[in-house]
Amino acid sequence: MENKTYLYECEASRIRLAGEIAAESMVLLKNEDQCLPLSPQTVAFFGRACYRPNLGGMGSGMSFKGKEVPTIYGACEKAGLIPEEGLHGFYKDIFDHEEPFDPFKALMESGTDLVASGIIYDIFGRYNAQIPENAVPEILVQSAARRTDTAVFVFGRNTGGEECDRRVEDDYYLLDSEKKLIDQICQAFPRVIVLMNINGVTDFSWISDYESIKAVVYIGTAGEQGPEAVARLLTGEAVPSGKLAFTVADAYEAYPTAETFSYNKDVPESIKEYKDYGLDAMANGSEGFDKSPVTLYREGLYMGYRYFDSFGKKVLYPFGYGLSYADFQISKLCVRLESTDRRWGQCVVKACVRNVSERFSGKEVVQVYISAPDGCLEKPYQSYIGCAKTGALAP
Repeated sequence: MENKTYLYECEASRIRLAGEIAAESMVLLKNEDQCLPLSPQTVAFFGRACYRPNLGGMGSGMSFKGKEVPTIYGACEKAGLIPEEGLHGFYKDIFDHEEPFDPFKALMESGTDLVASGIIYDIFGRYNAQIPENAVPEILVQSAARRTDTAVFVFGRNTGGEECDRRVEDDYYLLDSEKKLIDQICQAFPRVIVLMNINGVTDFSWISDYESIKAVVYIGTAGEQGPEAVARLLTGEAVPSGKLAFTVADAYEAYPTAETFSYNKDVPESIKEYKDYGLDAMANGSEGFDKSPVTLYREGLYMGYRYFDSFGKKVLYPFGYGLSYADFQISKLCVRLESTDRRWGQCVVKACVRNVSERFSGKEVVQVYISAPDGCLEKPYQSYIGCAKTGALAP
């Protein structure tokens, strides 16, 4: 009995920790007119990922195998955000009759040696395209809009595969079915919340095209406790404190690797080789192959945010960006060099963080960047050094 109790407590602790990590890593990108958090109410839920959330990535990232895959609508319903019944019935009917692809089941049914057999690559190594959004009858959308002014659209991406990069068309950009659904939602509802349930950066530029989109939360692929974390954030039980670990540019072409990114192994002629860049494949050790693909490394020091910051490029959401329901004031900044011996020292940065909001408790992240003089070496404009997140600060 003691052993069972211990295991139960360990499992409860693991679940609690997974939920905390998920909630603290999600990033609030937009919150106009204090749209979030939501009070208990009826909400119109849209999107396949609302009912089949992306909890991990593709390839090895598909290893999540829970007894029951949690849903975003289900977690929200438990938190007091009740799905509008007409739309809920529409989606429920679809997914009750649509069996999800289970790669592990396919492996077991193959009856082969799962380690030595190439069937693992055949199943996991294929590109998985995004499934189009289901067309929602306009009569259901209008009926839902009469019952609530608030819609939540879960934008999903779970594309790629083992040794398969994602693609630009129909992956980075919106699918036609997604564009049509977003148009429907934003025309019918004055308050639209978008949850970005994606396993990699996509085009975010469409968000600004819709006045109705009042709030955007990047939830990523947050694991088995992700849906519950979403519900806690939407209702204010948890307050967003995550910051972006990447830069979101305003166009695909704005990324410095756009011209040299070669990705579609299903169309070999589209893959760039050494010779495409005037390089010698044999001199680089690529011999005996029909093709000698290569990704040209051009960024040098200017990878990620360093490129956008150093060259003053316009972006939609910069590295380190993230909002909160609470407002914070950072003051009393102190930078001090503490010598540890005659040659080397340790730079200590201290600051006072105060929650100046009237209503919400929350956590803030203090980020430290340095801009070093070039000297004899080229340097980026600034480099991220580290950060510290406060504990929960009351108003």
